[in-house]
Amino acid sequence: MKVPWKYYAKRRGHNLTDMLLRNMFKTYEQYSNWCLAKGVEPTTLKEFIRHLPPTPPPIVKPKPKPISKPKPKPNSKPKRITSKKRKPKITVKKYQKTQISDINHDE
Repeated sequence: MKVPWKYYAKRRGHNLTDMLLRNMFKTYEQYSNWCLAKGVEPTTLKEFIRHLPPTPPPIVKPKPKPISKPKPKPNSKPKRITSKKRKPKITVKKYQKTQISDINHDE
């Protein structure tokens, strides 16, 4: 024998709205399966829908404004594009290469 939902909720201190807000159930099917596992007679679909929390409105992102380039002054020259600064050249001293045969072994 199944216990009615109203009696079960009152006795256990459950609230269908709170259970839905905690994302315990997302569909009526999940809710009815949970009730069957607990031995409780689920409420009607209309009652379930009445307790559903309101869905938040979709977030609308504002469109970015197009970036416009400033208009050049009528009597101005266009800016000259400069190249990157060159780094000074570093001189590397060349060392004399020594071979193993050139080393004197006095031992």
